[in-house]
Amino acid sequence: MGNYHIDIGKELKALRLEQKKELKDIAKDTKVSESYLEAIEAGRVEEFPSTVYYNLFARSYARELGQDPDLIFVVTTAESLELERVEALGPEATEEEIKSLETNDINNNNSFAKIGIWIAAVVVIIIIAILFIFNSGDNADKPETEQSSIESTTGKVADNAPDNFSDTTVASAETESVPTTPPIPLGPEMKLRIDAIDLSWILIMADGDTVLNRNLDSGSYRTVSAHEQFLLTAGNPNGLVMKLDNNLLKQLSQTGRPIRNIEITNLNKEQYYQIVEEVNSEEPDIGEL
Repeated sequence: MGNYHIDIGKELKALRLEQKKELKDIAKDTKVSESYLEAIEAGRVEEFPSTVYYNLFARSYARELGQDPDLIFVVTTAESLELERVEALGPEATEEEIKSLETNDINNNNSFAKIGIWIAAVVVIIIIAILFIFNSGDNADKPETEQSSIESTTGKVADNAPDNFSDTTVASAETESVPTTPPIPLGPEMKLRIDAIDLSWILIMADGDTVLNRNLDSGSYRTVSAHEQFLLTAGNPNGLVMKLDNNLLKQLSQTGRPIRNIEITNLNKEQYYQIVEEVNSEEPDIGEL
């Protein structure tokens, strides 16, 4: 790496001498100080805050000598991005940045140190809190341990307590017991079959759970079941033919408009059945001629 920068410096210096230019003239045109130009020619990269600034000044030097910097300098992707940012500020602004760079580094180091102190403090607080919680748990268990120790020392045993104490304890336990709610009995199972005669979207909830939510193409069908309740929502209800427990349901929308949350239960399902009225087809008697 050092030889690379030394070779570039020698090449730039040879070009400058060939063009009979002085460093002070190049410094005036590029607005880069002579000390940095001398460092470039000598390949002393360590005199620059970073290789980004070296590349910036050296590229300006090469342009002033009529050379293409991209053919001379090789920079990494990260250096290239930083180089574009710094180069956009111009040489004068870059000089000022270099002068303040050491101060910024010191401030950054101080900031990192402060952050490290804060992190360490937070870790210590967390450890103390964990220890306090464990100690609190141990203290809560101590009375029972001490009571057991006293009983074993005096020879008192729980079985020696009077019988009425035992009865009182049982009664208290029965009084304070929380009654359990018996499960709600389920109604008889209802089976619903949906046949699509036209494309239709349908949403069915059975006993509070979504069991069908999709588009049904013409010719497809689905079968779902519930014990207590169906909630039906459909985008094209007249494109569906539905049977509940093998009973044909009537059209749920007279106008063909979408339906929403039609509730069918064991108590009201019969009102949705399609009733076919029987028509008397017998012809009236015709008298003899």
